[in-house]
Amino acid sequence: MEKEQLTRALHHFFGYDSFRPGQWEIIESIYAGRNTLAILATGGGKSLCYQLPSLLLPGITLVVSPLISLMADQVQQLKGKGIQPVEYINSSLSREEYQRKVKKLKEGRIKLLYLSPEKLQQDSFLKQLSLLQVSLFVVDEAHCISQWGHDFRTDYQRLLDPVHKLGNPVVLALTATATPDVRDDICNHLQIPQNHIIKQNMNRINIAYDVVNVHDEQDKKERMLQFLHQLQGPGIVYFRSRQGAEQANELARKEGIGRCAFYHGGMDGEERLLIQQQFLMNELQIIFATNAFGMGIDKPDIRFVIHYHLPPDMESYIQEVGRIGRDGVPGYACLLYSPDDGILPGQLIVEEYPQPQQMRDFLLQFSQLPMGPITLSLEKGKETWGFTEQQLSMLLFYLEQKNLLKGLERRWNGWSFTRSSLPPPEVDELIYAMNKRKQIRFRRLNELIAWVEETGCRRRGVTRYFQEDDLSYVANCCGPCGIDHSIYRQKDSEDGVREKWDWEEVLHQLFPINK
Repeated sequence: MEKEQLTRALHHFFGYDSFRPGQWEIIESIYAGRNTLAILATGGGKSLCYQLPSLLLPGITLVVSPLISLMADQVQQLKGKGIQPVEYINSSLSREEYQRKVKKLKEGRIKLLYLSPEKLQQDSFLKQLSLLQVSLFVVDEAHCISQWGHDFRTDYQRLLDPVHKLGNPVVLALTATATPDVRDDICNHLQIPQNHIIKQNMNRINIAYDVVNVHDEQDKKERMLQFLHQLQGPGIVYFRSRQGAEQANELARKEGIGRCAFYHGGMDGEERLLIQQQFLMNELQIIFATNAFGMGIDKPDIRFVIHYHLPPDMESYIQEVGRIGRDGVPGYACLLYSPDDGILPGQLIVEEYPQPQQMRDFLLQFSQLPMGPITLSLEKGKETWGFTEQQLSMLLFYLEQKNLLKGLERRWNGWSFTRSSLPPPEVDELIYAMNKRKQIRFRRLNELIAWVEETGCRRRGVTRYFQEDDLSYVANCCGPCGIDHSIYRQKDSEDGVREKWDWEEVLHQLFPINK
């Protein structure tokens, strides 16, 4: 299809008159039938690169997406633009909702379908998809293949098998952050040639990077509140724990900071969606959140991101601060840091992996399993060995890689597989494999800590990590280079301090009562 025709379609469906940098090159590559890895900075319009072709290509486009909330948000946004043949299917659906959407799928009433990587490992569902014409297979947030696929979400490592079973449609992988090693990992797992990488500069010139050193937890809370009183919103404050997000929200409300809420993966799905929509509509100004919030949020006017806790690695940090200023207006990224801040992310890394004794017990019982089909439930994994879902998934993936089981398929409440006749590995081999993964995670954490503690230009440190050299910026660069904080302060009060929110006064204005 010619660029002129696609530009008309762009205006018709999305209201834009021209493509952003990189978008046309990516869409052109899709139409040329090339498997492609596209790297666009956060806010660069990655989603449109597959949403527009999905409406014009024959058959259906499948999008592998990492978060349920992200799928729901994308579908809602498209339907809000009048684009109706779009749906998502994931584990949050009731059986009735699932059957209704599968019926639409069979009837050809869906052009764009969002899925989790786990869903594509269910053989019965994959067989239904194989009856359709799949023109495009998209892996959104493709850095998850490398960042999560080796341990946290191992089904990301198995995406090539569904691609083959669906007739080898064109593959498009999209991400905002990828070091050369991550790029290689993505390309290897999706069979994307190195010369089919389309990469835009990831330096966000309108974001100022700052690290504020604090003495202790109390000092950190006080600095956070000071920023929230002063900074122009909307903004996000990131935590590594659900409890931390909830407590900060309560503290902010006690301090008179209004229009704020907390958000994390432990909340009810409808409640999370409500908060997300309130933030998008500016009904909420501040979100205290875990990393469950923000991926794919299409809000152009976020003015600041504060990290209360240290992220696990540089990639996560850049993903999260990249939500600032998608409209091009200058924004402020601040990480509050105390000398002990590496402890929590280190503890979380250790807790994600099974302990040696758990692995010994697991391998002992695995070696006694009969040959033939086996079903292993999440409940049994928890009760028998004390595994989390993530840990059990990790171990089964390892055994599959060693050809000790085959036909591994994700079920609603666990996995099914066939055990091979090979003897299980020595437990020391399994412990070594898990320790190797932990070492990689700790290396990435330590690289971020080194960046936080360095005294030179922070933008230079970011670009060096991703092996780029663009150091351009507008307004401010970073703390060491100097930041004019007045640019980011509230404009609605003379002293630049956010006015206290009086809920009783607001209630009285809405429902005046004569006293």
